[in-house]
Amino acid sequence: ALEPPAGDLVDLRWAPDGHRLVAITSVSPPEKGHDLPYPVRSSTGWVTGPHHAAWIMETGRQPVRVGERLDNITITDWSPDADRLAVVSDQGVDRDTSLGNGIWLLWASSGEASRLVEPNRPISALAWSPDGEFIAYLAAARDNANSAINELWVVELSSGEVSRVAPNFDRSLGKPVRGDDERAIGPPILVWDDDALGLLAVFAEGGHSRLGRFGVAGDVEIVGVGHDCVLEFDVGASGLAISWSDSETPGEVSWVDRAGGSTQVSGVGESLMSQVSIAPTERITVMASDGVEVEGWLTLPPEPAGAALVLQVHGGPHYAVGERFSFDAQRLAGRGFAVLRANPRGSQGYGQAFADGNLGDW
Repeated sequence: ALEPPAGDLVDLRWAPDGHRLVAITSVSPPEKGHDLPYPVRSSTGWVTGPHHAAWIMETGRQPVRVGERLDNITITDWSPDADRLAVVSDQGVDRDTSLGNGIWLLWASSGEASRLVEPNRPISALAWSPDGEFIAYLAAARDNANSAINELWVVELSSGEVSRVAPNFDRSLGKPVRGDDERAIGPPILVWDDDALGLLAVFAEGGHSRLGRFGVAGDVEIVGVGHDCVLEFDVGASGLAISWSDSETPGEVSWVDRAGGSTQVSGVGESLMSQVSIAPTERITVMASDGVEVEGWLTLPPEPAGAALVLQVHGGPHYAVGERFSFDAQRLAGRGFAVLRANPRGSQGYGQAFADGNLGDW
């Protein structure tokens, strides 16, 4: 049996050859001033919490740590030939105090690393193209601002040229509508389509979660039309599998073919849902005094007349709620309460200006 890598497991990625894995673990940093293995810095000084390390795992061999001179490796993806890893690291081999995330190329065999994208803004996802010529990534529109939308960028490995895909798209990629369960709140999913001419990512559009195909030529197409909230997805040779939810369905899986047709392939909630009554949820809007429209979703109990109203304020505050099943709203409605959830200014799903609407003005 192989000894597991040190620390708590954060992520696993198969190599394209099917024989190796790269694992990301959360490990405790060295104390301030410690020379081995290296000091760790952040924008506020010395890191006091866990940071992340990368390990290559192969059958019959103990895990080998890679990129030891790259502090805090948080995201990885294999090259199509499985020779290299693209990784996101906070601080590189020069060990200086430069801040921000950078993308590095790391040779799996030797551990040698070279910086591909200079530190600029927080990076939340990356994906190597099937032809091995490009790396796409999601980066926040500005540093140290939770309200900033995630933008899609592509870097060409041969030239190092970096360009933004769909530069006029004013929604935050990788941030779907939130619920009161933990689905789709992890690292964003970013996947190249098989033809290497576009990328797939989810985003909040008002109270809906859409799956978009973003062509490198600038075109944007919505995939899986008809589902209120796409949560997660995976790409196959002939189509996509998506998990989704709506105001009356906690979650199911559908298959979306290349022609756009969708077929539900799971029924995990049917037996349970047949045992309960689902309270209806309706979309409402309010026009603020300055002309800004705010969306909300009202879930009503069986006897709504005279019911007390619970205003459920979402966190972040830069998340988005909407046409997704809410266990809390249903539970409270079953106890006779009306529940109102809304996306006030500061929420994602309505563009950067709306997301900035409560900065310094709660």
